[in-house]
Amino acid sequence: MSNFQIILLAVFGLAIIAGLVLFAALGGGGRQELSEVVLWGSVKADDMAEAVSDLNFKESKTLRLKYVEKDARTLDEELLEALAAGRGPDLAILPSDSILRHRDKLFPIPFASFSERSFKSFFVEGGEVFLGQGVIYALPMFVDPLILYWNRDLLSDVAVASPPATWEEVVTLSPKLSDSDRNGNVAVSAIALGEARNVTNFKEILSALFLQAGTSIVAEESGYLLSVLDRKAERRVPAEEALAFYTSFSNPRRDNYAWNRSLPASRDFFLAGDLALYLGLGSEAELLKASNPNLNFDVAELPLLSPGRRRITFGRVMGAAIIKSSRNLAAASRAAGLLSSADFLGQVSKFSSLAPAARSLLAAPPERVSPDGRVAGAGEASRETVYRAALRARSWLDPAPAESRRLFAEMIEAVGSGEKSVSEAVKRASLEISELVGRYNP
Repeated sequence: MSNFQIILLAVFGLAIIAGLVLFAALGGGGRQELSEVVLWGSVKADDMAEAVSDLNFKESKTLRLKYVEKDARTLDEELLEALAAGRGPDLAILPSDSILRHRDKLFPIPFASFSERSFKSFFVEGGEVFLGQGVIYALPMFVDPLILYWNRDLLSDVAVASPPATWEEVVTLSPKLSDSDRNGNVAVSAIALGEARNVTNFKEILSALFLQAGTSIVAEESGYLLSVLDRKAERRVPAEEALAFYTSFSNPRRDNYAWNRSLPASRDFFLAGDLALYLGLGSEAELLKASNPNLNFDVAELPLLSPGRRRITFGRVMGAAIIKSSRNLAAASRAAGLLSSADFLGQVSKFSSLAPAARSLLAAPPERVSPDGRVAGAGEASRETVYRAALRARSWLDPAPAESRRLFAEMIEAVGSGEKSVSEAVKRASLEISELVGRYNP
C-alpha cells in the first residue's frame, strides 16, 4: 500500500469511527464483516473494471466495491430519484457542475479530518471546486480539460508550422486560415467562435475565457454564494473583455471574422477538414480519430491570453462523493479514500481517456491500453497534452448546468444580434446566475 493511500485512509479515521459507533449502537459488534459499497458514475465500466477488481481482491476481507455505470446525461436525475426512493448508492462520481446541486445530500469531510493544505498538495487545482467552507464535498478523481485540436494540413497550406500559443496569434491567423466569399459565406474557417448554436462546447470555451480573464464566475464569500461575473478587477470587467473577444469572430466587419450560424456544428466541420482549429475536451480525441481516421490533426494546449500570463483552461472535474444516506458511512468513507488514491487512479488511467486528478500521476502518461487489449504506446501526444492541461484546468460552481448553458447562449446571441451591449449582456447573466446560486444559500 502506497504512502499516499495510507494517508488518505487515515484521513477518514473520524468517519470510520463514527460508523463503527453507530453500528455498535444498533446492536452490532464482534468481528468486522464484509461490507458491500455501491458506486455510481458515468466513467466507462470497462475503464474501471481492472482497478475495481484489484481493489476488491486487496480488500476482500472487509470491503467489496460494486461499480454501476450510468449515462452522464441522466446521472443527476437518476441519483435524485433513487435517493428520494431510499435506494441510492453509497458513493457517486460527480462532475464539478453537479456538486452544488447535490451537496446537501453528501457527507462532507471536515478540514479537521483532511486539511485543506493536504488536499491542495495531493490533487490538481481544478479539484478545489469540491471545497466548501471548512469541508470537502468530494475527492477529485478525474479531469477532462479543454484543449486545442488543429488541422495540420490547413496550417501547412498557409505555411504555419505550429498551432497558435496565444489568442493574439489566433486573431492574426484567422484571415489567413479562413476562406469566405463577398457575401460572407464561409467555406473554410480558422476557428469556431462567436456563436452558440453551432459551436460545440461553447459554454466550456466561454468558461475558459472568463477564467483566463480573471473571473471565477461564482464565488462563495462569508458562507454565501454569488455571481461575480460582472465584478470589476483593476478598473475593468474581465467577463466583458472575454465575451467581446468571443463574439468578435462572428462579426463580418472584423478582420478575424471566421464563423456564422449558417455553418454546421463545429465538430462536424472539423471532421470534414474545413475547420483549422477546434476547441474540444481531451476525451474527444478518440471520437475524432474514430470518426475520420484520415483526418490529419494534432493537439495542443488552449491558447494563452498573452505571453507570460498563467496558462489556464477549463476542465470538467469528477470526484468521489460520499452519499449522506448511505447505510454504511464507515465503509463508504473508506472506499472514497481508496478510489481517489494514486494506486487506483493510476490503474484506471491506463484505459481511460480522462486524466487522473492526483498530481503525482500527471508527470508522465502511462501506456494506453485500447478496449481490445492492445497497448497504444507510451507518451502519445494527445495524452501528454491532456495531462499537462489537467494540471492547469479550473472549474466553477455551476448551480444548474442546463440553465447556465442557456444563459451563456443568451449572452452570446444578445451581443451578436446587437440586442444588448456586452456590458448589458454580462450584467443580465450575472443577475440570473446569482438567482440560481441563491437557492443554495442559508
